[in-house]
Amino acid sequence: MKLFVYKKDDLTFVPFSVKHKVITFITFISIGLLSFSSGIVYLKSNPQFIELEREVMIINPALTDFSEDEMISLMKEWNIKFPHIVMAQSMLETNQFTSAIFMENHNLFGMKEAAQRIHLAKGTNRNHAYYDSWVESLLDYAFYQSHYLSKIRTESQYFDYLSKHYAEDSKYVDKLKKVIKENNLKEKF
Repeated sequence: MKLFVYKKDDLTFVPFSVKHKVITFITFISIGLLSFSSGIVYLKSNPQFIELEREVMIINPALTDFSEDEMISLMKEWNIKFPHIVMAQSMLETNQFTSAIFMENHNLFGMKEAAQRIHLAKGTNRNHAYYDSWVESLLDYAFYQSHYLSKIRTESQYFDYLSKHYAEDSKYVDKLKKVIKENNLKEKF
């Protein structure tokens, strides 16, 4: 493609000379750099435009006092998989919500502080993760589910996973099934 320059004095078009090409190139580069640098200055002075999209969850302080009903409500709202099993785990792991790990650490599931996934634990106490509230513990379990249990589709697969990877107790699944039955947990969800 050939470029031409319009000459006003004799109303003709003449091909670009090397001089014209250099001037045009420098002009375009200058405009590009000026646009880029002014964009950076604008973004630095207006950081709301460079913040990535993210979802923020605000934990209601009114929910920090534990209630089974609130826990059930949140599990439904957050679409926790197999909530009756998860509720049984929390009942078993906390000795019906009375254990020191639950009372001190707000830890519903006897979880350890995660090293390989996103988590909400604030650290470790009594060799278990601790949270600011039981709500954070439940949300952390939801993260655990989404990270490790996302491909599980059936209750038996869930129990199988738990027996192999969650608890050291060989009778853990049997105990969970007993808690589910004794407390009619399936009916609560």
